[in-house]
Formats: sequence, C-alpha cells, structure tokens
Amino acid sequence: MLQRGFSGLGERNSLCQGGNGRSWVEVIQRIVLQVGSFTEETKAQRLADQLRKRVENVYVTPVETSIQTYYRVRIGPFETKESALDRAEQLSQMGYQVLVTSR
Repeated sequence: MLQRGFSGLGERNSLCQGGNGRSWVEVIQRIVLQVGSFTEETKAQRLADQLRKRVENVYVTPVETSIQTYYRVRIGPFETKESALDRAEQLSQMGYQVLVTSR
C-alpha cells in the first residue's frame, strides 16, 4: 500500500532572503521512503537486509521518544519527488507498505 499523504514535498522549497537582506539560502527538501518502523532493532535490520537485495540506499535510523526507541527502515534520499514516487510504487507492487516523507 502506497501512502501519498505528503503535502508540500518537492525537491526544492524556495529561495529565502537572509536576515541581512543580501544573502540567499536555497532550501532543499530531503525526500525518503519509510518501509518499516520497529521497536526491535533486529527486526528492522532483517527488513533492511531483505530490501538491500532489491534496492540501493537502504538504512536503519533510530528515533528516540519519551517512551522508547523506534528503528525506522528507510530508503533514500531521492533527488526528486518523481523518483521517490516511482520507487515507492515499485515497492508497493512488491507488497511493502511505503510512506513517502521529508522528515
């Protein structure tokens, strides 16, 4: 199942003028796919190992909350929203649940 609830994702957000009125900063959003989130690191690593046989740029990242640590299995980053959505569709067709995110 592909979850497409990701308003505002894009490879480039905008050009923002700096506080001094002279410099400009280009804001680039990082688009990644999340394929799993586990409380046990071994389960996250197992899924990541499965995915690495089919796709590149798979990694596990820990996220600590006030209650416990979650291990997110992610793929990316992608340079464009379109490339992320293409890969998400491929993974969805393989039976994975995919979340497209910029966080």
